[in-house]
Amino acid sequence: MQPPNDRSAGDQDSSPEQTAQALLNLRCAVDNCHDAIIITDPAGRIEFVNLAFESLTGLFVQDSVGKNFASLSGAQTSASNSVLDTVYNEGFITKL
Repeated sequence: MQPPNDRSAGDQDSSPEQTAQALLNLRCAVDNCHDAIIITDPAGRIEFVNLAFESLTGLFVQDSVGKNFASLSGAQTSASNSVLDTVYNEGFITKL
């Protein structure tokens, strides 16, 4: 049961303008986040990474999108390999 007046951007009652604004807000948050954000498809191919991913791993955004996440761990330095391996194996990393 949903509490009354509890609305989110995904509600079907949202107008297209509200949905567009919610997506813009989300994109701004992701772009300004200092944590690496990686979105993959079910097969593990990278669909999106934010700029923090580039800073933390040393891998360029344009070189990462479309690649399989598992294959990236051998692509860079041992420090970035450690970060990528931890994320791949555990789904997240809490500190560097």
